[in-house]
Parts: sequence; structure tokens; C-alpha cells
Amino acid sequence: MAAAPGIRPSQENPTTSLEGSAAGVLLGSGVAIASALGVRVAMARFLAPDDLGAVLLAIAVTSFAGTVASCGLRSASARRIAERLALRAPAEAESAARTALGFSAATGLAAALLIPFLPRLGLGRLGELPFSVLLGTAPAALGLSFGVAMWGISQGHGDTRGRALFRDAGGSALRLAGVVAAALLSGGPARFALGWGVGSLLGELSFVGYGVRRGWLRRSAPASVRADRGLLRSLPPFLGMTLINQAATWLDIVLLGALAPLAAVGVYGAAQGLGRVLGQVSDSASHRFLPFASAAVAAGDEAGLAAGYRRSRQLAFAYLWPVLGPCLLCPQELVRVAFGAHYEVAGSALRWLAAGWLARSIAGYTEEALVARGRAAQVFAITLGSTVATAALFFLWVPRWGALGAAFAVAAGQTLRGAAGVALFDRPLRRAVLAPVDFARLLGAAAPALAVALGFAVWPAAAPPWLVLGGVVLAALSAALGPAAVALRAFVGGARPDRPQ
Repeated sequence: MAAAPGIRPSQENPTTSLEGSAAGVLLGSGVAIASALGVRVAMARFLAPDDLGAVLLAIAVTSFAGTVASCGLRSASARRIAERLALRAPAEAESAARTALGFSAATGLAAALLIPFLPRLGLGRLGELPFSVLLGTAPAALGLSFGVAMWGISQGHGDTRGRALFRDAGGSALRLAGVVAAALLSGGPARFALGWGVGSLLGELSFVGYGVRRGWLRRSAPASVRADRGLLRSLPPFLGMTLINQAATWLDIVLLGALAPLAAVGVYGAAQGLGRVLGQVSDSASHRFLPFASAAVAAGDEAGLAAGYRRSRQLAFAYLWPVLGPCLLCPQELVRVAFGAHYEVAGSALRWLAAGWLARSIAGYTEEALVARGRAAQVFAITLGSTVATAALFFLWVPRWGALGAAFAVAAGQTLRGAAGVALFDRPLRRAVLAPVDFARLLGAAAPALAVALGFAVWPAAAPPWLVLGGVVLAALSAALGPAAVALRAFVGGARPDRPQ
């Protein structure tokens, strides 16, 4: 197929643009990744598994409620504001921004006030959550509703700095600071919950303050005083998507909390804290792939699309392996070093969570490729189907195996999601995913860490956990050093993914 007029796919260098973007995003989100993991580690070091489970379950419920309280304003306001600015109607864009923030304030406040009283609704074991713990996390619901709305406002204005600096990095650091303060005060679960909740609120409010300073909420014309009813009328479908996405994000903790004791939630939460790092690292290599794939599809460049897909998958796997390798090969040692000996039982759950991410990383960015093909409805069906299947497996396996059953269910859902995406590919892309040579090169990155793990396994004497973990980590790093060096050169050298060609 000939390239579309005005599109020059040959100018897109998959290696430079994909690797440079991945390095930039990963560096930018490093503070958020480290802080999020630090929150789990700090809590686990000072709380017993049942107390940790109570705090993590309260965080999950509050995060779900606060984000849903935004009613889909992130996407709705981003679309509305970008549209108004494109039509040269800045006063209407300002009105939309103020409407979004005012509406999110009302819904977020309602969520924050209702959260402490959730135990009165029953909801299985969720009714065991202490009032004081839910009261501590409740401020985050207001903050999340505010912050998600401001995220959409910033997207509408084409701004990324505010989210990266204030919401991601700053907000994560403030949450960690709140948790560390609770630890220094020798607090129980209620103080840890309050530290996290207040830190979250302050982080989101700092992002709102950034938007105010940028002038996105000002009134530059009398007509902009009115509320944007068009924005409010557009919310229902965005609210539906937000509900599904949040259900998929927090399904494991919430369902586990409803079906198993709080101690199981604490054990699983320790494993999940490391498992979530895998998802955050994976996102770094996907940032540029969707626009690259969309441009390749528009240009009819099937070979370029397949090459970019393979390169993105290799890059993501290389970045994942330094974390994925220890999670798979020595999870008990990793959990013991991170969270303490009393959480070592979480190692088995961590191994299965990592196995799910292994399956997803082998499949690659299937959903982004389908969206680029204009098949977003199929991506929605995959997400919904895998979420429902995971929930069904929770009800089947959690009562029998607790935290380990939850990890089984999540790994199965991840595998199903990746396999369904590959199954919906057309033949050229499916061939790119399943090419034997490329597949062997992909898994070859695992060889050094696997060899080290096997060496420790057959060693006559039991090695200290830190020695096993250190050996596997160093071996796994060999997978990422080469791609990381190339990516950093591309990023530092000025190969920005959004630079016009």
C-alpha cells in the first residue's frame, strides 16, 4: 500500500524514537516507582500482615472511589478543552476547566465523606476494616478527584510537565513522606493510613495549584463565567470507561479483601508492591509505540509496523528483566530483603504475579497495536473479558488458597489478555510476534540470570538471601545494559519522540 500523502514513514527511526522515549519516560517516572515501592516497604517493616492488609485494602477502596468520583473528567475535559482551543474559543476552554474542577470537588468531597462508613454496608470481609483506617485514607478520595480532573485539563492544554513533576513525582514523594512520618512516630495502621491519605491530598492539590498558576482557570471573558453544560452532558460514557478501568486496576485487592482474611491481603499486597513495578516499567516502552504504530498504519507501512512492534517488545523485556528475573527465580529472597522475614511467604504469590507479566511481555503491546489499527472496540472487549475472567477465578481459587489463589487468578488474567490480543492480530503482526528467531533472541536475555539461579539451587550449602538476590540481579542487569546505553544516548542526544519531522 502506498504511503498516505504528507506522511513519510521512512523518516521515523524506530530504534531512535522508541528507545529515546522509553529512556525519558522511565527516568521521569523513576521517583514515582521508587516512592510507591518505598510506601509498601515502610509499611511492611512496621506492620503485621493483618494490619498491612487493612491499610492496603483501605487504600484500594479509597483510590477506586476517588478516581471514579472524577466521573471520567480526565478524558472528557481533555477532549473538550482541546476542541475549544482548536476553535479559538479560550473563554469556553476556561469555563470547561472551572466546571471540571468544581464538579470534581463536589463528587470527591462526597466520596471522602462516605468512605469511613463503608463497613456499615457489610460487603463481606470489607466490613472488618476499622473506621479509623478508612478515615485516614479518606482525604485521598477528594485529592484524586481533583487531581484526575486537573490531569484532563493539562492534557487539553498539551502540558505534560505538571503531571510528571507535581502529580507523579511530587505526589508519590509526599505519600512516602507521610508514611515515613507515621513510621517515625511508631504509629499503628491508622497513622499509616492518615500519612498516606494526607500525602496524597497534598500531592494532588499541588498539581491543582500548578494549573491555577498556568492560568487555566481564569476568567478572561464574561461569557466564561457560566458552567459548561456540554462537558457535563458528555460524561456518561467516560464514567463507564473509568469504572471498568478502575475495576481492572483494583480488582485483586478489593476482591481478596472481600473473600479472605486481612492477613492474606497483607501478604498479597507485599508481593503486589513489587509486581506493580513491572507494570510501571513496561509502560515506559509503550509511550512512543502507539503514535508510531498509528503513523505506520496511516502510511501503509506494514514492514515498519512489524519492525517497531518487535523492537518495542525487545526493549520492554530488556528493561523488565532486572526486576522480572529476581521475582521469578528467587522471590522468597527478594521479599525477605525488601519486607522482612515474616513476609517471606509472599514469595510464592510474587512468582505467579511475575509469571503473568512474563506472558504479557512475551506477547508485547498487543492492545496498542489493535488501537492503531482502529480496533479500539476489540481492546475494550479484551479488557472487559479478562477482568470478568479474573474475577471469576478469584471466587474459585481465593477461598481455597488465599493470597496464592489471588496471584493464580491475576496471572491467568494477564496471560488471557496477552493471548487474546495476539489472536486478534492479522497475519503479518502475528507472524512478527511468533517469529522463532525473534522469540529466541527475546528469551536469550533470561539466560544469565537463569544460569546464576540454577547455580545457587545446586550449591551444596544454603547461600544467604542477599547473596542469591544480588547474583540474580547482577546477571539480570546484563539484559538491560545494552538497550539502556543506546536509549540514553538517543534521549540525551536530542532524539525526542514528539519532535516534528
